[in-house]
Amino acid sequence: MDFKSQSGKILKFSAVFLVCLVFLVVLFFLQRPDGKLHLVFCDVGQGDAIFLTTPSGKQLLVDGGPNDQVLSCLSHHMPFWDRDLDLVALTHPQSDHLTGLISVLERFKVENLLTSGVENNTEQFKTWKNEISDSKIVKTIAQRGQKINLGDKVTAQVVWPAEGTGDDLNKSSVVLKISLDDFCAYLTGDVDQEVEDGLVSLGGLEKCLVLKVAHHGSKTALSDSFISAVSPKIAVISVGEKNSFGHPTKEVLEGLERKDARIFRTDKEGEVEIVTDGKSYKIKTGK
Repeated sequence: MDFKSQSGKILKFSAVFLVCLVFLVVLFFLQRPDGKLHLVFCDVGQGDAIFLTTPSGKQLLVDGGPNDQVLSCLSHHMPFWDRDLDLVALTHPQSDHLTGLISVLERFKVENLLTSGVENNTEQFKTWKNEISDSKIVKTIAQRGQKINLGDKVTAQVVWPAEGTGDDLNKSSVVLKISLDDFCAYLTGDVDQEVEDGLVSLGGLEKCLVLKVAHHGSKTALSDSFISAVSPKIAVISVGEKNSFGHPTKEVLEGLERKDARIFRTDKEGEVEIVTDGKSYKIKTGK
């Protein structure tokens, strides 16, 4: 037996093992919560997927986009060992918001689920319904006035739907207000101008730094009264590059510009991440 050769192999193995161990330890500390709120608008093409991480590491996913690209977004922003999501919210059951969530349910343990309660008659929705029926997820139907405490003074308040909204898929979209101290963001699903005007009439809207523009910047989105009430400094439009719908429309872009909102589009900037401690904030983009 060649003891010298054998010893060399052991030393090489030990060195590789030590390097891998150091790498994993460094990666572990880099991926620990940093004490700030992270709001990520994933680049999933023509659809919505928004991932939120609280200062202590709780996680909320709002919608899943039209494909599996949301998985890439999650893998980039979640620790490699983490396969749990505290809360998933489906604003409404259309494919550009639902598809990716089916893959998420297959790969992650989801503790809680928030939906509009409105159903669709597509095969895709039937698959989704079977997935959640077979799970132990705690399911909640969103109603205006609900407030979900995510810890660290972070809350997700249901602004819409209200009682008696009806079963129109877009008009019944779940609208959430995410808050931490002086920071807040409205996540508006695919609601239209009629709903936005209704929200203004109901009262209680506050000025917020961030607005996720409804329905990918469709011409039916963004009423003047709503944007005046919210008065966002940052407007994020989740939209696919060269999409066939012509989103975002000229009317929506001009409306935001008139209100001096800084516009971020996932088709141009890629992923958009807003990081805040509740007072100050910074913005990162993927492109």
